[in-house]
Amino acid sequence: MRIVADANVLVSAALARSPQAPSVMIMEAALDDRIEPQRVCRDPDDDYLVALAKATRADVLVTGDDDLLAIEHGRAGVEVLTPRELTDRLG
Repeated sequence: MRIVADANVLVSAALARSPQAPSVMIMEAALDDRIEPQRVCRDPDDDYLVALAKATRADVLVTGDDDLLAIEHGRAGVEVLTPRELTDRLG
């Protein structure tokens, strides 16, 4: 199952006092691989940028981040370019 969790769910899990709190249970499921946030980038902290680019139907994700630039062509669902590559393309 793939989910998108709002940041307040993560904060709630961090602050929860009970292991039975829903936010804690969601985080445990993610850590146990019962929930699969889609991982595209070798640095999972950057996956939100790929998701944002796809959700907004962007043509290009522009970055200088080596982890994003290393994504296999076509895997991100959006073209990933450096600022130089984009400016060269724009002419």
